[in-house]
Amino acid sequence: KNMEKERFNNFIIVPMGLWNKNTNLKLKTSDGLHSELSSLSGEKEIGVVCLDDELKKLKISKVDVIKMDIEGAEIEAIQGARETLKRNNVHVAIASYHIVDGKTTSIFLEDYLSKLGYKVKSDFPKHKTTYGKKDGEFKILNMQ
Repeated sequence: KNMEKERFNNFIIVPMGLWNKNTNLKLKTSDGLHSELSSLSGEKEIGVVCLDDELKKLKISKVDVIKMDIEGAEIEAIQGARETLKRNNVHVAIASYHIVDGKTTSIFLEDYLSKLGYKVKSDFPKHKTTYGKKDGEFKILNMQ
């Protein structure tokens, strides 16, 4: 509604979650402030898609920016964007303060993006974010 109100017309809403493959996962909620995806248990089943596959389906070949804050699912979501990241010089800003397997997601994201040829840096202590770009400079906005 906000996009239409502001008269933006260059967007497509895809009512799916992002993951590293196209499948269905169960959504488990607790106190209304927290939710998690699981293949084993949950109250509601939701569809999730691989970004590479969804962009092909929509015939979108160029991506300029990927911004994510999806509560720990960033690792699987970015794995599903591998071809998009390789083909484009995407500006990346991904929340990376979540703890997965005892480590912050920034550790995985920095390694994964570096292997794809991205210059990366994790910053913004109050809400750790991993930034990346293949070439040129990228600026980290400090909004503290």
